[in-house]
Amino acid sequence: MALGEDEEPKVAVEEEEQRKSHKQIEESRQRLAKLLFDGTQMVTNIQVAADLRETQRRAEEAELKLQSHPSVWIFNLSLSRTWSASVPVWRMRLGALAPFSVQGQTHGTVVAELKNKDEQYVQAIKKQSDDIHLLLERMEEQIRLLLKTYRHNLLQIEKAFELERQELLDKNRKKWEEGIQAHNTQEVRSV
Repeated sequence: MALGEDEEPKVAVEEEEQRKSHKQIEESRQRLAKLLFDGTQMVTNIQVAADLRETQRRAEEAELKLQSHPSVWIFNLSLSRTWSASVPVWRMRLGALAPFSVQGQTHGTVVAELKNKDEQYVQAIKKQSDDIHLLLERMEEQIRLLLKTYRHNLLQIEKAFELERQELLDKNRKKWEEGIQAHNTQEVRSV
């Protein structure tokens, strides 16, 4: 055999062996990249949902303000007209209590709205708390899954390298034995 002929198969075999380990490394890298992407998506979905809820809440709030604004204006206008027309009548009938009863009705409406807003705020805080707990659970699960996957892939890569190492040792041992056998045969012939 010529020297060049021996080198080509050796290079091809080495490239094939490198491909096995590199293939395993690339497969592991792709699996881990997908796992990281999926985990990021899971966490991001919570934030997107929270942002969407907040956007909807703000839109509803703006709609309520638009709806209530004209009615408050009309209410105030009618109240002022009624008030100016009925002040003399109220003073005669109820004395000094008339302005306070009208204010009490308006105050009751405002208090009811404030209670409603407080309840909405408490519900929003509770939902945010639930989202945070869900986010933490998903992050912890993602960390456990990542660690498990890293360990598994590391073992797979180590096995691929160990298999390549063993194949190289076996091949080199076989070549060594063949070389020794050829040397011994040559010595026997020369004697």
